Formats: sequence, C-alpha cells, structure tokens
Amino acid sequence: MLLRSLALLLSAGLMNIWAQGQFIDTEHLCIGDPQKKYDYVKVTLGQITDTETKGSTDFDAMMADLAGKRLVMIGETHTNQEHHDVQLDVIRALKERGKDVILALEFFNPSQDSVLALWTEGRLSEDEFMRESGYFETWGHNYRYYRAIFNYCRENGIYMKGVNVPGKYASRVNKVGLKGLSEEERAAIPDVHLDSEEHRFFFKSAVQGMDATMPAFFDNMYEAQSLWDTAMGEGALKWALEYPDAVVVVLAGSGHVAYNLGIGRIFSDRSELSFASVITVDVAEEQEEFGMVTIRKQMDRDKKAAEAAVEKKGKRSSILKRIFRGKKAVGAEKSISEGKEAAEGLPPKMMAGMKEKGDKETPESKSSHANPHMPGMSEGPYKVVVRSLGDYLVGRPAMTAELYPSFGLSSSMEGDTLVISRVLPMTLAWDKGLRKGDIIQSINGKKYTDLTELKIFLHTLNWNDSLQISLIRDGEEKSLAFSIERPAVDDCPPCPCEDED
Repeated sequence: MLLRSLALLLSAGLMNIWAQGQFIDTEHLCIGDPQKKYDYVKVTLGQITDTETKGSTDFDAMMADLAGKRLVMIGETHTNQEHHDVQLDVIRALKERGKDVILALEFFNPSQDSVLALWTEGRLSEDEFMRESGYFETWGHNYRYYRAIFNYCRENGIYMKGVNVPGKYASRVNKVGLKGLSEEERAAIPDVHLDSEEHRFFFKSAVQGMDATMPAFFDNMYEAQSLWDTAMGEGALKWALEYPDAVVVVLAGSGHVAYNLGIGRIFSDRSELSFASVITVDVAEEQEEFGMVTIRKQMDRDKKAAEAAVEKKGKRSSILKRIFRGKKAVGAEKSISEGKEAAEGLPPKMMAGMKEKGDKETPESKSSHANPHMPGMSEGPYKVVVRSLGDYLVGRPAMTAELYPSFGLSSSMEGDTLVISRVLPMTLAWDKGLRKGDIIQSINGKKYTDLTELKIFLHTLNWNDSLQISLIRDGEEKSLAFSIERPAVDDCPPCPCEDED
C-alpha cells in the first residue's frame, strides 16, 4: 500500500534509508475493528471475501450491500490498473442499480470542482480538462490509469468532487507540523485530531518504523497524513449530506482506507452515516508458501510417494505370482529371478493390461488427493490477511510491472528554457543519465516551452518507446538516446512526488 506521504520522504532524499531494514507488512496488523482484528481471512485470486462472514461472496451480493450505504471507500495503489478496474466496476454497478453516484476524489481539491463539472457536462476536451483542472500540478500519476473512470463519469452524468486539501497546506505541515502553521493557515484546513493510537501505529508500520530513527520528521509526516485523511473524510461527508439520495464513492490510496482508520475513522467519529470499504488485495499467481502450509504439502507429497511405492511393489508381486505359476520344470529360485527380471522389463502397456485383467485396487493403493481442509491447496492462489483490513477484499493478480512508464523527475521553466529541477535516485530518469540542472533543448526533435504540454507528451509514452534528448550540462551540449525498458516490479521505485513525471 503506497501512501502519498512517501513522496515527501523521497523528496527529502531519504530513499536509501527507506530501503534499509526489515520490511513491515501492513496487511497483517492487529488493528481496526475489535471484532475482526485478531482474526485472519483468506483472499483467493479472482474472488471477493466478505470479512463480516469470513467467506467468499459474489459481486452482485457485494453490490447489493454497497448500494445501501451512504459512503463507499475504494482503495487503490495509484499505478496499479487492476485496482482502478475494480473501482470502475463498483461505480458502474451502482449506476446500473439506479443509484445516484457522486465521486469524491483524493487527487483533486474543492477549488477544481468547477472544472470537474465542466468535464462531466461535456464542455471540455480531454486536453482542456487536464490543463484547466491542473491535473499535473496536483497529481503525478499517469492520466491513463484514470481515463476510463473519467470517461464513464462524463458519459453517465456522474459529478466528481475534489475532497483533498490544496497541496501547499500538506507540504507546510510536513515541514513545520500543525503547531507551526499560522492562524490563517489553520483556518484554511479542517480540525485534525491525532488521538488514534491504532492509526498512528498503522502509519508507523507503513513507513517502516521511521519514528524510531527520525521521530521529529515522522511526527510531521504523520500530521500531514492525518490532514489528508481528515480533509477527504469531511469532504465526502459534506457531499453525502448535500445529496441525501446519492452514494458517495471515495477513491483514495489504500493507506487512507485500510482498517477503516483513516477516512473511515472520520466517517464514524463525525457522522452516523453508513459506510463500507473495498480493498483490492494483490495475490501472486504463483503461490508463495511458508510455514505449516509448506510442511503439510511436503507431508502430502511424501505420503503420495510412499503409496506409489507400495502400489508398484504390489503390481510386481502379482506379476511374479503369475509367471511363477506358469513355470513347470524350472526351479523356484530361477523362476523368481527370471520373474523379477521380466517384471522390471515389462512395458507400461503390458502392466496396464495385467491390471485390467484382474488386479484389484486396494484403498491403500489409490492415489491420494490434496487435503481439502488445507487453505488454497485446491482453490488456486490466495493470500491471508487480517480480517479487519477492509469490509470487502477483492483478490486481483499482483502487479509484475507498472502499466505505463514514470520517469521520476521534476522540471521548471526559467523564461522559455526548460530546466530539470530534480531527479530522484533509482528512477528511470536517473538510470538513463538525466541530472538536476540539465537544460533540455529538445525531446525527439521538439522544443518544449510549456510544462503542461511536456507532461501530456510524457504521459503518452509506453514501454519500449524511444527518446532522443538534446541538453546542455555545465555549458556543454550532450545527447541522450535510449529505449524505455520495462523494469521488474521489484526494481520499481516508490511513487514519485505529485509534481513529478
């Protein structure tokens, strides 16, 4: 689960610190609903788990429940298309059930609502929508991840609302904390409560225990995270109250939705409206096994091997008896010896034929099957998570690589000159040789004097596309030419900052 606060961590140049130490898995924390937090559930690939019943449910049953809620949170990893497909499936199903739907979006704030309305009303082209909404100023993730959702809202008259705070306030809190804000700044943000120890522990886990090594930095990051959660929670509540017949669907990073401790806590603390959460769980298609599952499967394999040996011995004994009974003038010892040689040399078809002619199969000789009580052994890939993680858990294939390239750089215009202002380590831009301070003369032969035009272009690129970049570095002209190779998922860096490509 990627949290937007990680971007602030990266921007501080602390990526290597993040990478060190043991990994803390945020899907296995005993927090959240007291009735569920000390229990586990299995999420099977391609299935939905209802954590209330602890069993699998179908999509229609889930939607029948969600249609009766006033607020529905659907978590996402921003660069995972599977997660966005789940979001669209839920939105579409609510609409097809005749529900009015309002979308509350993490990646916009209320100042952008008028442009979002123009989009829904069909009064802007896609390029105009990206420009006038300030999409690239408030969000750094490829537009194409969200295109199908945006288009569905436009085609079906679904209004979208920005429910986050403007980025400048979260950035300010990250630097000086809530106590360091001016009176004017505090008046512009909602009242943030920091009294949930479980929420704080979840965030500690998400940033891998950073509070132990950088407590002051962690405190500010946590307050910024809490500000985001509070703003989105109160923003969604506002629209739920204004549209009492609608279902308000919140799209936000899973870190804001998990365990109902982020946005969900605001819903429960500050309203009596019904709500539910949907979390997409990434399930590896090649099952990763450990612990007792590994031991039991090995025991099962050993049992099969032993039974196969017994079966083979039984067949050989039967053959020897047949051969021995057919010998009339040969010594018993010689018959047995020849019989063994004959049995060992019999072709498979003859072995099968002898079985058909009268060999009986005992219960012990039958091949064994996987233990039906062992989780996942007969149902396909699965993942075990804490039951309180969400109300509905959707098993989808784990991402092997991001669908679209991201570069990990920031740029700015100095007059009509395009300058790279930041390049994050371990990103595509860094790997291909781009550096802070590079003056970009042209990309694929085109000179860019408009940042939005450049970002729109970068968001159209696909893996294996080629780039030719002419630049000036330290007064010398350089040329970079490379293909945009797709990295393995383990090589992908965390999400870049929102103003980066």
